[in-house]
Amino acid sequence: MYTTIPDNVVSAIKSGTLTDQHIVYDNCANVCIVSNRSLVTDIHDIDPPRMVRGVGGTIKVKQCGHLKHIGNVLFDPCAGVNAISHHKVMASEHLDANWDKASDVWTITNKQDNVRTHFHSLAGVSACHYSDFITKSAHQLSTSDASDSSSSDSRDDSNSDSDS
Repeated sequence: MYTTIPDNVVSAIKSGTLTDQHIVYDNCANVCIVSNRSLVTDIHDIDPPRMVRGVGGTIKVKQCGHLKHIGNVLFDPCAGVNAISHHKVMASEHLDANWDKASDVWTITNKQDNVRTHFHSLAGVSACHYSDFITKSAHQLSTSDASDSSSSDSRDDSNSDSDS
């Protein structure tokens, strides 16, 4: 499992541009991981622990939790960043992602919650502040999208063991 924390993100964290309240949309990561306990609910132990390797080294992640509008994520206060994996979003049945090249904005849509969250360019990465993430007013999806999502199950594959 891999997540990236490039130098520009490390610099942005050190300068305060990115805080522990920001969530990064990472197109290189293959795990969703959160380091800020206040952003996740239902934190519980996982067995076996997951080894997550990133630019800064490897951490042994022993817990996971629920990130609103996303689903299950790994949790470790030593992760150094709150990151949503593009790979996991695209593999999920209840999430979708679209990039608006003109505005350089990624939009993640939760088809079950009917919520769209926008990740704007910040410090060279796509990020949003968690307060925007949880208070964003719900947008209704088109009739065809809503009917498609009603037939999907509620499982969350965001951090299945099949990825390594």
